[in-house]
Amino acid sequence: MLRSVVDDRCLEAGELAIPVSLMRGAFYQQLYRETYTSAPPPLPATFGDFGVTNVAGLPDEAKAEIAIRQFGDCVARSDPNDAHAFIISAPGSRSEDTALNALVPHLGGCLTKGSSWTMNRSSLAAVLSEVLYREGAASLTIAK
Repeated sequence: MLRSVVDDRCLEAGELAIPVSLMRGAFYQQLYRETYTSAPPPLPATFGDFGVTNVAGLPDEAKAEIAIRQFGDCVARSDPNDAHAFIISAPGSRSEDTALNALVPHLGGCLTKGSSWTMNRSSLAAVLSEVLYREGAASLTIAK
């Protein structure tokens, strides 16, 4: 799917380099915006493990990805309305600033002990979009 959005003819001899996590996040953000236009989805009672039941044997990179999604889940559950507002707002807009400022108090408390990341608005929107979209879809499946 990622390859389908890039036309090699536009690059000539150049190369397009976008971190996979941001491209993945951009797709989830668009899916979220199309699916949950007016309000955040209902979330399942517990964090979605997305099929991962035992992290002990996973490489450190995979463990970090899980920790980032746990962080996103915590932030989204702490303030689902502002997480939703942040995801659907236009980048650089006043509404994005307002939603981000409301989310900031939740960020530190949601970090997993011993974890640290460098996040910017795009990476925060990416992880919140993925978590809310996937968990919203999971809760809809459970409800049926």
